[in-house]
Order: sequence, then C-alpha cells, then structure tokens
Amino acid sequence: MLLPESMSRVLIVGNRARIESTINALYELGKAHLIDYTGEADPGFTIGKSLPNAPLASDRLIKLRAMGKELGVQEGRLSEPVPAADIRSSIESNAVEQTEKEVWEIVDARNEAVQRISELESLRDSLRPFADLPLSLEDYRGYESLAVLVGKVRSDPAPVLEGMDHELFYSSETNAAAVFVPRERKDEVLQALSEAGFQELQVPSGEGTPAEMLEHIDAQLSDLYAKRDEAEARVEALKEEKLSFLLASEEELAIENDIASTPLRVATSDHSFAMDLWVPTDEAEEFREGLLERTGEALHVDVLETRGRDLHDGEEYGERFAMPPSKSSNGPVGKAYEFFVSLVSTPRYQESDPSIMIAFTWPLFFGLMVGDIGYALIFIVLGWVVMNKAQSPALKSLSTQAFFGGIWAFIFGMFLFGELLGMHFATDYTSDITTTWEAIIAYFVTGFTMPESLMALTINMGKFSDVTTFLKLAVYLGIAHLFFAFLIGFLNVKRQHGAVMAVYEKASFLAVLVGLVMVAYPLTEYLLADVALEGALMAMAGAGALLVVIGGALAFKVEGIAAILEIPAVFGNIMSYTRLTAVALSKAGIALAFNHMAIFLLYLGVGGLVGIGVGFIVFMIGHILVFMLCILSAGLQGIRLHYVEMMSKFFVGGGTAYSPLAINRFNTKAMEKEVN
Repeated sequence: MLLPESMSRVLIVGNRARIESTINALYELGKAHLIDYTGEADPGFTIGKSLPNAPLASDRLIKLRAMGKELGVQEGRLSEPVPAADIRSSIESNAVEQTEKEVWEIVDARNEAVQRISELESLRDSLRPFADLPLSLEDYRGYESLAVLVGKVRSDPAPVLEGMDHELFYSSETNAAAVFVPRERKDEVLQALSEAGFQELQVPSGEGTPAEMLEHIDAQLSDLYAKRDEAEARVEALKEEKLSFLLASEEELAIENDIASTPLRVATSDHSFAMDLWVPTDEAEEFREGLLERTGEALHVDVLETRGRDLHDGEEYGERFAMPPSKSSNGPVGKAYEFFVSLVSTPRYQESDPSIMIAFTWPLFFGLMVGDIGYALIFIVLGWVVMNKAQSPALKSLSTQAFFGGIWAFIFGMFLFGELLGMHFATDYTSDITTTWEAIIAYFVTGFTMPESLMALTINMGKFSDVTTFLKLAVYLGIAHLFFAFLIGFLNVKRQHGAVMAVYEKASFLAVLVGLVMVAYPLTEYLLADVALEGALMAMAGAGALLVVIGGALAFKVEGIAAILEIPAVFGNIMSYTRLTAVALSKAGIALAFNHMAIFLLYLGVGGLVGIGVGFIVFMIGHILVFMLCILSAGLQGIRLHYVEMMSKFFVGGGTAYSPLAINRFNTKAMEKEVN
C-alpha cells in the first residue's frame, strides 16, 4: 500500500581511465541503479568495453558451473562463509583449473562406464530374443537366394506356413522365430506370418551364438557396474570435498564478472565516460559524497532531478529515463509478501505497492476460512520453523503466510467459533451442535464441564447453525476490502493524472460500490428478514440507486459503454467474497464427517481394540486431509481474492525492480578492512 521510495537521477562523467575505479566504488556503495546505455542517445559515444579481467573471469565461471552440474552441486548457502580474500587467493593460484582437472578425470571415468553400460545393455536386449534359437548370428545373413525373416510371433507359426517351402526355427520360451525361405517367396511368407502376429526384429551385428555373447556381456556388465559405482563414490567424495570451494569461488567469480562487464552498459567516448543512475532521493547526497571520496573527487557527479509521481513527468527526458525503478519499503513482514505481488508484476514507480495490504488481509481471510485452533497451531509452528530456516524467497514468503494465517486462524478458532479439530469446546444448547469436546471428555470423566473462564472467551458461533451470520460477515469483509482497493486506486490516479481523472476513473466506481451496498441492504432485509421496505430503508435504497447512477455517469465519461457493463461486475466482486464462507463450511463438513466416523469407533468402542485402533487411524488421516485442504483451498482462494477482486481495482504493474550495483555475498565474507 506504500509508494516505492522516491528516486533521483544522477549523472556521472569522468575520464575514461577512471571507469574501473568508478565502477568498483559504485559496487561498494551499493545504492546506484544503472540506466543501461542504448548506444543511440548521444553522438560521439558508444557502448563501452568490458574490463580486461572479464574474459578470464567468465571462462572460469563457466568451468565452475559445468563442474557443479556434473557433480550435482545444488545452489545453496554454506553454513560457514569462506573469507573472500582466501578464495580470491585460491582462484589466482589456478585452483579452478586444478579442480577442473580432478573433476573431469573422475567424471570422465564415470561417464565412460555409464556410456559403455548403456551400449552393452542395449546390445543385450537386442540379443535376448535370439538366445533360445539354435543359430549363430552369422547364420542369419550372407545368402543370395534365401531371405531370412526374424521376429516375434504370438504363437507357433508352423501351422500358417504349412505347405510352403521354408525352414523354421521357433522358441516357445521367447516366441522368437526365424524363417528361411526362397527370396522370391518372401512376400507370400510374410503375409502368412502376419496371421501369427509376426513383428520383424533387426538381427544384431557380430559373430557367435547369442547365448555365448550374452554370457560374455553379463561378465562385462558386472565389471562395468563395479567401475561405475566406484566412480560415483569418488564423485560424491569429491563433491563433499570441493563443495565449499565450488560455491564460494562461483560467487566470487560471479561478482568479478558482473563488475568487469558493467562497462558494456555505460556510454564511452575516446577519452571519457558517462553514466546515468537512479539513486533513492534520501540517499542521493550521501551517495554523491561517498563516490567522490572513493574516487578522489576526479568525477563530475550531478543530481539532475528528483522524479515526481505524475506519469507525464518523465516524458521530456525520453523513453530511457521515463520510468524510475521501484524500491519498495514495506518492512520485514510486508517484504515477505512482495514475492506474491511479483508473481503478477512489479509495481510501477507511481503506484502503491499492494504488499502491505495483502500482508494484512490474506492471513485474515485464511484464518477465517480455517477458524480452528488445532490446525492453527500446526500452521504457526511449521510457519515459524520454515520462516527462520528457509533460504528460498518463495519458501520464506509461503512460510510467513502460514505463520500469520495460523495466528488469525487461532484468533477466529478461539474467540469466534470455539473450535478445535472440527469440534466445538462446548455447546450453549441453543444450536444444533451435539458432538463437543466437553461431551467427549465428560464420557470418560463424570461431571466434567468446560471452565467458564474459557467459555467466556468464545462467541461459540456454529459454522453450520449460523450460516447466515457467517455469510454476512464474509460479504462485509469483501465490501471493506473493495472499498479500500478503490480508494487506493483513486489515490494512484490522482497522483498520476490529477484529481479530475481520479474522480472519473475511480471515485465513480467507489460511488457505485457504496450505492450497490445501500440498495442491497434494504432488499435483503425485505426478502430475508421480512422487514417492510419503507421509511429509512426506502430512503437508503433510493439514495443508493442515485449513487449508482451518478457513479455510472462519471465512469461513462471516460470509459463509454464499458463503464455500464462493469457495474454488475462490482456486485459480482462483492458476492465473490462468499467463498470465504463456502471454503470454511467445506473444511468443517469434512472434519465433521471424519470426527463422527472416528468417534463411532473410539467413543462407542465398536470392535474392541481393533475398532479403537481403526478409529484413531481414521481420525489422524481425516485431519491430515483437512489440513491439506486448508493449505490448498483456503490458501489459493485467499490470494485469488487479492489478485482478481482487489488488485484489479488499482494495480497496473509493469515497473522495473530496483536493482543497484552491489556486491551481495552469501557464501563468502569480506574482511573488515576490505569493507572499509
């Protein structure tokens, strides 16, 4: 919901001889988003050339990645980062080339064994059909007047060949057949063999009997399997030995390669260079001073402009400078939800980032759909553990959603529904709830009742007995959600195009939304609660209808007939939030069914110990399935409401993510004096 940080455009001009030191200083500062030079903007300037160390760094990086692929090294982070100075020293002493020699010596031996195994297994498979025939391979070829038909049949082909001039060799074990016939009778015999399901086979090359060859192949394969296993063991041992070096040196060389190739994005002439950068406005002056300090004030560094939020602000500067990058500032929780926004698009510099709103309302919706403290505790624990251990941004974001969604599920499960694993704590005897934890425990502990202090905490609303209330709650949440979405859209358009356009594009549909709610409320009271449609209710409906007309007229001004067609869609958006109730009921219904089956076996003791065991299994499997349903259904439906209903009201996307020139280390670490 927050705007991306304000950006300022900075121009750097300097002597071409200082381009390398300038680039190194930019990477140290880690604040400058470089605007790529296109090679067409300024006469006398061309795209620069990579630094002298680029070819060697790139070549070594390719070698490392090829070695990593052969050894099966996965991307990841070392438990203990390697000092960058140490890994740099190793690289410069040709450790990459030495490691490459070791790796390929072992990998080539493994690959050679694997390839030979594949060849022999293929030959073995082709020989097997001929093993039971009393012929050598050379017996199948070399005839001028005879044709040899070899293949598989469904049954003994002798009956279909009766009366024909031929010689047949047939194995009932493998259903292989070899038929020797005069060459001129080949087609006639083939037609007859088709009645026996004949499928021709290619005779393998070589000499000798297939049985002898198979025995020899099996002996070779046994030796090759041992060599392959030995080579794979050596590969695995080498992987463990070199893992730290491979990951650390790949990171170090990737950093070196990025720095060395940066001039390819810079404008250069015979004697000078020029860079255009985006820097966060709050850090622009600090950036300028830091750069001059590191380069001995041998550069011209000028903050040209601070870009506003109007979409037309950058038109005078051309396409290359039209759109600043978006640097979100959502805090640690909102940052985790930036991943879900990025699955759609990157927010533009001029529009609000939906991450914060999603960070609040998606867990809330998820919690309402789950609404059970049993599942909630699992989500909280799993989410917390994975959130603190995950390295993947996607996994970290998903675990964050699980954690906060679990907290909301606990809140709703405890204070609204009073529910644990599909059953209420106790009943207030005014609903149709019959199976409760109080009743189950009371069966074993005579006179047990739930503590009044616990029951005072929960409203104890039944998901099935209070469906109407639940539906109203879902719809009211949807109305509030859409209201804020249209409001954010209004603010976006106002800052991008002005207040007048914001009224036409967004305030119009905000009026339609409020108007539809004002019309719908009296109608539902009239239809469902049998309340007379008069007085205040009639006035509300009339005022709501007027708002819908006014909103539609304003939207028609800019959208034409499409605006009229979108009015029913707003009502559809509101009703879409009833899925919150539908998912909650489906989850609760499945849990209820499994609970009743398990209680029938456990609670009543049907079938003795076997029944109790089966009941426990049914209970566990049932709730595992419900837990999976919570993940899939509640999770997907919750984010869908944001992608389709909410974000469509204000989010356009198409921005460029802020990507500063920076040295990001995970598997290596710079020493303190290197940092300074």
